[in-house]
Amino acid sequence: MSLIRIGVILAAVVMLLPAEEKKQAAFSTTVARTAEQTASFCDRNPSTCATGRDAWALFQRKAEYGMELGARLLREQLVRGLSGDNSPATPAQPPVNPQTSTQHVRVDPLPLAATRMEPASRRSTNQMDNAPRWRQP
Repeated sequence: MSLIRIGVILAAVVMLLPAEEKKQAAFSTTVARTAEQTASFCDRNPSTCATGRDAWALFQRKAEYGMELGARLLREQLVRGLSGDNSPATPAQPPVNPQTSTQHVRVDPLPLAATRMEPASRRSTNQMDNAPRWRQP
């Protein structure tokens, strides 16, 4: 938040405070009573608090599942992108039968696009400006 916005909000709060002594006393009493009622809400409404705790626990489980799912999908996409499965630039090779083949598969530590980049003087955009390989049709 900028300093001006904080200043405006603080000024608005100060302007809403009462100026007369009787109103200030009533306001102080109301604030104290409200704080007490808020702090003792679960003592007065145990079933509502139990329902809220259950809802919060359910929300946390769903959030953890969503984070795990997102991380797994991201990891799969990164592995697929690094292996070049969806790359249209890779040359077509006949399928290899793993039972009869004696070829060893070499995995490059860099993606194929990083190894075949043009010199910076010949391209107008950065490689990162292009859409990812897995998103291209």
